[in-house]
Amino acid sequence: MKNKRNPSVEEILEIQIPYLDATIEEILRTSLTFSCLEREALTDTVILGRHIPKGTTVVFMQIGPDFYSAPFNISEGDRSQSSREAKSRVGSWDPSDMHQFKPERWIESCDGAEVFNPKAGPHLTFGYGRRACYGKKLAYLQIRILLVMLVWNFELKKCSSELSSYRATQKLTKYAERCYVKLAPAQW
Repeated sequence: MKNKRNPSVEEILEIQIPYLDATIEEILRTSLTFSCLEREALTDTVILGRHIPKGTTVVFMQIGPDFYSAPFNISEGDRSQSSREAKSRVGSWDPSDMHQFKPERWIESCDGAEVFNPKAGPHLTFGYGRRACYGKKLAYLQIRILLVMLVWNFELKKCSSELSSYRATQKLTKYAERCYVKLAPAQW
C-alpha cells in the first residue's frame, strides 16, 4: 500500500495471511455450492452398520448435519475401524454457531502465532482424497487473487435489500439469485 500499487500475483500467492485463507475456506463452507457428493460403491461394503451392495450410489450431504448443523449421534460401534481412525484427521464445529459465517473457526494458535488450519472442521466443497476435484488448487488461487484485489482497490458498501439476499436456487451447483456488490474506490 505504501508504494500505491497493486500487489503482483506472486506477492499475493506467496504471502502468508491466515485470516485470508480462513475467509476463503469459510466462504466455500457457508456458500453451500454443492449440496452433495456422490460415489458408487465399487465393492459390497458396510457404512455405519448398513450393508451397501456393489454398484449402489452413496450420497454424502454437505448442507446438513456436521457441516451446517449439529451432527447426528452415531454409535461408535456402528463405525468401521477406518471411520473411527479418520475422525481424528478433521476437527468439528461448535453446533451453536455452525450456521454463522465465522472465519476465525479456521484459525489456531501455534507457538504464539495465528495459523490457518484447513482441517479445522468438515468441508467437502471440492471432494476429498484421490477423487477430489482436480481444479481445487486453481479455484483457491483465483479466489485468493480476486479477494485481495477487491479489498486492495475497493471499499465494499452495503447494497439495498432488493439487490442483496442469501436466496439461491439449487441447480447442478447453487446459483445465487441476487448477489450484487456496491463498490467505491479505496482511499489511500
